Amino acid sequence: MIVPDGYYVIYQPKHRIPGVFDLNERGMFKTCPFVTENRAYRIIANADLDAKLEYLCLVEKNITDQITGESYSFVVEKELIDLDEELNLRSDDLSMHVPDTTFLNWISEVYGQWRSSYIPNYICIS
Repeated sequence: MIVPDGYYVIYQPKHRIPGVFDLNERGMFKTCPFVTENRAYRIIANADLDAKLEYLCLVEKNITDQITGESYSFVVEKELIDLDEELNLRSDDLSMHVPDTTFLNWISEVYGQWRSSYIPNYICIS
């Protein structure tokens, strides 16, 4: 899957291939494509340092392509979840977009580990 215009990937957890990031850019399929995991996330940011968590999920959903008029049964849904200046993630923002609590807990844990190692912790000793 293509990164949104003007954004760059700053972190993407390791995933087994093929995953949802390896699917075509349109994200619409007549039959369910083979993926090792039907959902994934990554952290993206633009030149203005506007950081977001991008969540992708392959779901079964009848959809019609507006350009071709063809019907598809599976689609990759994308959600962009805002992060603050310190790259904090609010769990209520995430839970609105991630219905599976097991995956939600996994994202929170892995993201927390990444953030704590990525954002330096300064200790002031006076």
